[in-house]
Amino acid sequence: MLVLIQSAADAEQLLHPRLSRFALRAAIRVPGIASERAARWERGLNASLQACGCVAGAVGMLIALVAAIVWRVGYAGPVDWRAFGWRAFVALLIGTAVGKAVGLLWARVRLVRIVAAIRRDAA
Repeated sequence: MLVLIQSAADAEQLLHPRLSRFALRAAIRVPGIASERAARWERGLNASLQACGCVAGAVGMLIALVAAIVWRVGYAGPVDWRAFGWRAFVALLIGTAVGKAVGLLWARVRLVRIVAAIRRDAA
């Protein structure tokens, strides 16, 4: 679905959770705004609207994996591989979930900042 932004009010509609979830692409055609600036905002809006948090989730998983391995190497006790495996698995799940949530939150913050910039310059 293409969302055509022709005013600050149109841009603010992107902040509505239901619309932003289904908006696959945004195009900015606000009179009085330079085309270079509008193109930069368009790229940022589209990246934010399509963000799923996957990259941040993968980073969170990698950090959790490294932390589990470092913990295992640094732990001086006897090796219980079954317990370590379960702990590492849970750490990976938590790391992935936290990373994904951070990625989605960061995309939302970028979206809000771009909409605020459009509101400021379109006025």
